[in-house]
Amino acid sequence: MIKSALVTGGSGTLGQAVIQLLHSYNFKVISVGRNKPFAVPTGCLHLVCDFLNETDLSRICTEIKQLDPIDCAVFCAGIDSRIGGIDFNPQVFQRAMQVNCIAHLLLLRALREQVRRVKPLRLVVPSSNVLDKTDPNSLVYATSKIALEEGIRCFVAEDANTMSALILRLPFLGVLMAELAESNVLIRQQAVLVGYETPQLKEAIVRIEDFLVRDVSEIDTFKIISL
Repeated sequence: MIKSALVTGGSGTLGQAVIQLLHSYNFKVISVGRNKPFAVPTGCLHLVCDFLNETDLSRICTEIKQLDPIDCAVFCAGIDSRIGGIDFNPQVFQRAMQVNCIAHLLLLRALREQVRRVKPLRLVVPSSNVLDKTDPNSLVYATSKIALEEGIRCFVAEDANTMSALILRLPFLGVLMAELAESNVLIRQQAVLVGYETPQLKEAIVRIEDFLVRDVSEIDTFKIISL
């Protein structure tokens, strides 16, 4: 039976690498996000959704509930912000919280509520540079990502029989995040480097691969790994 996977942030460097990984294992990949992945494997479905748009999110969640049950999800989407405590901006914080946390919790709820779901869902949430104590300018990004981690922990605690989750806290991957949040816009920082690899990115993919393909009896229901 062909397995299926949902990936957010497929237009970013990490998300693109995850899609290629899943495709190599013959997963049917469903990408969700505003921007279509740059190198889309054959058979990959892209669902257009702006995570800052409530109507878009509601529509996509309804569509996901009606799909055949998805085996795994990798939440790569996120927007960065170089704001610390001194120049903290509530508008920026709200945008980051919406994209990095709230939108993904809504997607997770939709996945849990899929009709005909029998097998547990496997979820991977990679976050870059969340706990770097040397970088005070990660306040907005780190706070929103930690909130997502806690939300997922609560989902698992409600019923560990329906899902297992791996939280992957990564160091700086060696590439900038694609989008930067400012007060009222998202700034594209760079073109995604398809096929670009750093030692950190390779390590992240190895960890994700191990979690997604390992036998269900060998994985924890909720695990945090800091690399």
